[in-house]
Amino acid sequence: MRSSSENDSSVEEIQSLSDLFDGLFKTVNIVVYLRRQDRLAVSLYSTALRVGWTHSNVLPKAGAARSHYYNFQQLLERWSSVFGEDHVTVRLFERAQFASGSLYADFLQACGWPELVGQLEESPAHNEALSTVGALALLAINQAVARFVGEEERVVGRRVRLEMADRLTQRYPSGKPTITKAQAQSFLAAFTASNAEVERRWFGGQPVFGTDFSDYPDELETVSLPWDVLTTVSETVVRYILEVQAKKQETIQPALLRIAQQQASADSTLRQVARVLDTVEPRLATRLSRIAVQIKGRPGIDN
Repeated sequence: MRSSSENDSSVEEIQSLSDLFDGLFKTVNIVVYLRRQDRLAVSLYSTALRVGWTHSNVLPKAGAARSHYYNFQQLLERWSSVFGEDHVTVRLFERAQFASGSLYADFLQACGWPELVGQLEESPAHNEALSTVGALALLAINQAVARFVGEEERVVGRRVRLEMADRLTQRYPSGKPTITKAQAQSFLAAFTASNAEVERRWFGGQPVFGTDFSDYPDELETVSLPWDVLTTVSETVVRYILEVQAKKQETIQPALLRIAQQQASADSTLRQVARVLDTVEPRLATRLSRIAVQIKGRPGIDN
């Protein structure tokens, strides 16, 4: 059996996983892949944009060294405290380090199943890193629609963002949202002590994280969105708003029809309509509520 997990699991969650496996297997071995923290942060930024992130900062704020997401020593100690250090295998998430240059083959080898390499179909890569242009475009979309926070917006927004990300990745496959060499070095320096402990305990003291920062520029270039991308962004935002409004109309139309069929007073009808519209058109709902109050207080009006 194979199970996967992001590295933000707590000891309690890991223990629950161990309890689930208890009695089902004689031995449970954990395979953990580590990606150098600066490269992990850059990759996570692309992922965050795909789910609606609206900030332009690629690196997390100060204090990340204390975060269990980036502190690999704490991560490995959590898993080791439950399953035992001898049952935790640590690998590097670096393509140059993968067996046969494939994460799929590397994982099978780490699990002790090298004979399965080539026998099982390798799934295509998903969630590819966004190019600089792709990241800027998706950031612009996220910022434009951030004020829409209802359930309909989340459903439509997720689909629109994923479609846009796929289109941008295909059209602008090169490059990625990046940071400068100095920023990468400064961020990685926060993990010097914990990384050294990881190297000592899980890699026999061999320095594995490296000090190569050649994939980062000394200075960031100013990047502007091409005209065709700006047009696509505008069209995407408009389509998003129209789809959200259409879904809301589908939701409120039955309620409005029921109100219209009632033999209620004018002020009561307006109040009911205002309640239905409150989540769709809050300003209009407020105005209708005020009008309902005014109607009820006027003599000679059917109320």
